[in-house]
Amino acid sequence: MMDKHQALQLLNDREGKKPSEIGEAVDVLYNEHGSYKQIPRPTGVSLDYLSLYRRIYQLPRGIHWKVDEGIITPGQAYQISRVADDNDQWLLAITIVEKKLRSDECENVVNSVLNNNLSMRDALSVVTGVRFEKISPPTLLLPISVDFWFTMTRLAWDSQQDWQDFCYQSIRQGMGVDIKEVASQLEAIAASLRQAGEATRD
Repeated sequence: MMDKHQALQLLNDREGKKPSEIGEAVDVLYNEHGSYKQIPRPTGVSLDYLSLYRRIYQLPRGIHWKVDEGIITPGQAYQISRVADDNDQWLLAITIVEKKLRSDECENVVNSVLNNNLSMRDALSVVTGVRFEKISPPTLLLPISVDFWFTMTRLAWDSQQDWQDFCYQSIRQGMGVDIKEVASQLEAIAASLRQAGEATRD
């Protein structure tokens, strides 16, 4: 856990640091000082910069891993952070990676969700033409559904792996995998997806 002295040092020496590391530093200092205005700022660091990187840090761990890898840009991450629902954040993040959505497309999708009361799936379809159920998962030579792939991708990113590598590693480990834990996570995410789908239909 980063303390306030380490956080201030990191913020003053940001060169080569990951966005999530900068975000963690900002989060520590924000919690210490109570506002962005009170955080001691190096030259050239704006309040908007502090807010953006703290938002990145507050995203699910697997998503800010993709930001750290440079696959999701800080601008795209900001749009993801505007959505409160965890499933919607993941859905937008995975679509960004798989369909190479631009930041302006992400903004339009999020605005449709927030201002027009569209579900994330519907907003993606209306704004970008991307229908989540029509996304073809990258091949693993296994017959899998899109929802299963979505779930496995979430688990993989949380482990800082691409989903194919995560699946292969799980298979190789065999009985070394905590089957109950994985099954529990899959069941919870699947239930959440079912509820979201039912709500959309209603």
